[in-house]
Amino acid sequence: MHPLSTTTLLQAVVLQVALFLPAWAQVSESFTDGDFTHDPEWQGETTSWTIVPSGDAYALQTAGAARADTIHLATSSRVAYGMWSFTFAYASVNLSNFNGARVYLIADSANLEGDVRGYFIQLGTNNSDEIRLYRQDGSAVSRRVELARSAAAILKADTHALGITATRTPDGQWSVYVNGKPIFAVLDDTYTSSSYFGIWVKHTPETARAYTFDDLEARFEDSQAPRVLFAEQIDDTQIDVYFDEVLDSDSAKDAWFDIDGLMPESVQAVSDTQFRIAFGDGVLPVNTEWQLHVQGVRDIAGNALISADVTVAQLANPGDLVINEIMYAPLSTGEGLRPAQPEYIELYNRSAVTLALHRLYRTREPDKTGNADTLHFGASRIALPPKGFAVVFADTSSTPAETHFSLTRAFPAFDVNRGAAMLLPVRRATLDLRNEGDLIRIHRWDGTLLDEVRYTPAWHNPALVDSRGISLERIDADMPGQQATNWTSSPDPAGGTPGFSNAVSYEDAATPAVSVLSVEPSPFSPDQDGFEDTTTIRFRTSLSGGSVRIRIYDSYGRLVRTLTPAALTSPNVEYEWDGRDDEGRPLRIGIYIVALDAVYPHEGVSELYKEVVVLAHTLDG
Repeated sequence: MHPLSTTTLLQAVVLQVALFLPAWAQVSESFTDGDFTHDPEWQGETTSWTIVPSGDAYALQTAGAARADTIHLATSSRVAYGMWSFTFAYASVNLSNFNGARVYLIADSANLEGDVRGYFIQLGTNNSDEIRLYRQDGSAVSRRVELARSAAAILKADTHALGITATRTPDGQWSVYVNGKPIFAVLDDTYTSSSYFGIWVKHTPETARAYTFDDLEARFEDSQAPRVLFAEQIDDTQIDVYFDEVLDSDSAKDAWFDIDGLMPESVQAVSDTQFRIAFGDGVLPVNTEWQLHVQGVRDIAGNALISADVTVAQLANPGDLVINEIMYAPLSTGEGLRPAQPEYIELYNRSAVTLALHRLYRTREPDKTGNADTLHFGASRIALPPKGFAVVFADTSSTPAETHFSLTRAFPAFDVNRGAAMLLPVRRATLDLRNEGDLIRIHRWDGTLLDEVRYTPAWHNPALVDSRGISLERIDADMPGQQATNWTSSPDPAGGTPGFSNAVSYEDAATPAVSVLSVEPSPFSPDQDGFEDTTTIRFRTSLSGGSVRIRIYDSYGRLVRTLTPAALTSPNVEYEWDGRDDEGRPLRIGIYIVALDAVYPHEGVSELYKEVVVLAHTLDG
């Protein structure tokens, strides 16, 4: 056993005790029996390793052939969250691409020299002396992702012995410590289950016996019951339920599952964290939310889930999920006060139930062979509540955080904390939405067509000189998506309203029998006494997609103030008038006429509204 200082040992003990209690060990190997062939059993190139004396005990040492080679060992481990610890030593080695070691904390395969999905700590590489954490997504050559590295050159010496600990919390927060001191932390929750723990060494002829490992441990540090993460409908009779950690599969099969009192016919494990629940034909209710009740499942540390309820995300049917807004010609570099924008397609849940957004995809016009350009999105398991919005957008942000997305930078009104608005980023520069018009078709994972819209620039408001950076908004989600009069330009100052109600939405507009103009209070007295210093001009209409101009005339018919030029607007207009003219000068006491011009090109409507207002007291007294 490699000696560590009393301080280091104390730090390690405090760290382990503080993280989670109680602990349930999955791998514990100190080689005190002088053997590594059983308890636990290791597999791999067992003839290339040996047990050697180390201090008062033993350690595992490489015993490879005197040639350049790669060797590994692996043992069964289901630890995907918790703590891993080991000591690592090397003697007379210059760590490089030809000399280095990996400790696989999580792996789905015992062959650590083949394709693996999991995580490993890299000790020495590329003439670099940092300690690194990698995620491997298949081939170690082409499918590995560096997650973090130490700031210091920890492995600079040619001979070294280290005590290394890694921890991972149930929310995917990794932390790595060397001799009890933290060296980095990073978040990654790509892989939630494990089959193996192992060690891998690459050596030259001179260093075939230069590496030793000891006190290998992988343990669940878990006192928390498993949680239900998500439940979604698969077809007419089955739903899948996902948990936040590995379950005891026998407990899941014996546990209690029901949907609103309906009992399933069977429960089958899809993976360590995913279970499929099958009901009979025609049993599941329709047009209503489903609540899945779960009780009695246990994790492999023995913690039991007493009871939990979760809303099941149901399959969207045609007409449930509709295309609600399209940004096809964004400002790519930003102009004026507006930042650069991404292309996006907003989807709206017009159904009465929570919908699953998992594995949706978009196609455009099929070619002569029936093939169509396809764009997949919704890789994450996301549930969209009734009346909720989901935004599919192009994004190449290097930081996968909502606050850094191109969409949230361009549209700061988007609230990432609202449960009714979901982000579906696509890791590419554009969505390939054509400026001259295009067909957008949204499909469910099984190919079912949910909605389609063939948009055209002609749908923009004719009063709009330049439609770049302005989205097309759907006026009424219940009206046909292909109806030209059901779309118009967004009047929102940001250029669009992704993730919340459209500015031209019929649903949000007041719905009087006729349009109404009001000016209140009248009279008003702009004398700066804090009471009725301004009058409010309000215009309410059931029409959408129009432009509005407001002008003020005196009693002789002379234009004294243009409050707003002809501009795109929503069905609810509100402006304040302070009693001044266009030059900012106070106007005299008297009667004034508020004139509002409203033009709705898609409706073929042009209207003029007038209202009298009395200015009762001048600003200068």
